Amino acid sequence: MADLILSPVIQVVYDRLASPLLQKLGNMWNLTDNLEKLQRTIVYVQSVLEDAEQHQLIHRDVRTWLAELKRVVYDAEDILDEITITYRNIGMPALGQKLDRLRIKYADKIRDMLDKLETTMDEGSKFNLREPSVFHVRRETSSFVIESEVYGREEDKANIVKLLLSGEATKGGEALCIPIVGFGGLGKTTVAQLVFNDQRVQQHFDVKTWVFVHDHYGAKDIMMAIFRSVNKNNKCQWLSMEELHSEVRNLLDKKRYLIVLDDVWIEDQDEWERLRPLFQGGVNGSKIIITTRSRKVALMMNSPTSPYYMEVLSEDACWSVFKQRAFQPGEEEKYPDLLPIGHQIVKKCGVALAAKTLGSLMRLKRDQMEWLSVQNSELWKLGECENGILPALRLSYFHLPPHLKRCFAFCSIIPRRFQIHKEKLIHQWMAAGLIKSSIEGEPPEETGNDNFIHLLWMSFFQEVRDCHNGMVIGYKMHDVIYDLVQSIAGTEFMILDYDSPPTGRSIERVRHSYVVCDFRSSDIPKVL
Repeated sequence: MADLILSPVIQVVYDRLASPLLQKLGNMWNLTDNLEKLQRTIVYVQSVLEDAEQHQLIHRDVRTWLAELKRVVYDAEDILDEITITYRNIGMPALGQKLDRLRIKYADKIRDMLDKLETTMDEGSKFNLREPSVFHVRRETSSFVIESEVYGREEDKANIVKLLLSGEATKGGEALCIPIVGFGGLGKTTVAQLVFNDQRVQQHFDVKTWVFVHDHYGAKDIMMAIFRSVNKNNKCQWLSMEELHSEVRNLLDKKRYLIVLDDVWIEDQDEWERLRPLFQGGVNGSKIIITTRSRKVALMMNSPTSPYYMEVLSEDACWSVFKQRAFQPGEEEKYPDLLPIGHQIVKKCGVALAAKTLGSLMRLKRDQMEWLSVQNSELWKLGECENGILPALRLSYFHLPPHLKRCFAFCSIIPRRFQIHKEKLIHQWMAAGLIKSSIEGEPPEETGNDNFIHLLWMSFFQEVRDCHNGMVIGYKMHDVIYDLVQSIAGTEFMILDYDSPPTGRSIERVRHSYVVCDFRSSDIPKVL
């Protein structure tokens, strides 16, 4: 079942309320106080919404409350749209005697809407929802890895080990940074663990340290973590930034060092400037590995080498991961009827974490019908995936600002494996009212392009290149990213196919739809 992600909808309603047209109508119809009160209520709803969206994963009552809140918010959006359309249809010259009647009609509707919102918010107060923290809880990593349980990453390991052992000089003798980039669950951390523990790497570097970069970490936190890791005898808890710079330089001076910064989200250039002492003072050949989901983070490092972009696992590698989780050693030979089904299930993966999740799901299932049920289900509809691949991917979504969340959620109406044309998608965002420029006078197409590039850099989209000349001809979403967007979209987005009517879903709350028709026929989806 899809999670109820409401924050993009709230932002759309807030933007409607802030529009010059509605503010002008509020003045004309004496609704200014009502609209301002509605705006304040929306701000409060937004402040606790992220907490609610995360609590719904474990509390059914929160999920039920969110569904009701979403219904009320959509009704609010409809009323605001109705007011705007009415004004545009009638126009100023024709308002005349209709002004008072329209004012009374919409004042009553807005008051009723406010009452419903306040009642719904009062019902939600029992959940003790809070404003979101600046960070999300993530599973902490370490340098430990069982190499025999890793499949399909031999080439990646060899390539990065070669970079680590190279004596390539950098400008000013700084340590060489190697960013490893890819979306969540792809295996970036695993590859970093493999190279960190390689025997040749162990012998090559004088100092090696691994730092898991928590969400709330800034430059000082990273420096402190490195200081504690390298200088194990010093238990000092508090150091100024000046002291940290001095201590870290002394610890790394005249040493060839390897530092791994795992799962980095810092996109503030000033924070990276404060980390410059990490890149200086060591012996030539020192290296820093950074794993990140963001191409923007990778490009901030001024590295002479290009970022290392992770590719998806081969189907054979995914099968090896899946089989290792789904069966005891050699047990698969006892169930030949399950193997072809398992190979079909593996086609849903492409990433190690998805293969592990699905393999673990099948560990205690030996009935053919159970395996067929998983084969025929979408990944995002499997409840067991809530403890595996989807939470890892959802972190990337929660790190997006609201305007990008709603642009990404809109992409749920795109059919699976469909080739995306950037300009067309931007125009669809514009038509849906999802593009709002933060720079006065900036064309919406430019704002939309910035939004698209940001989603591309966060690995939500992948480039599709011409097989002959390597030119980018379009974009796509990987299957697990597609499952992510379906899991967050809710009921307001739907794909309607003329020969595949929606099953088990009501179209009552659908706001955006992609209609697939056969142009050789006059048929359209029956539901329309």
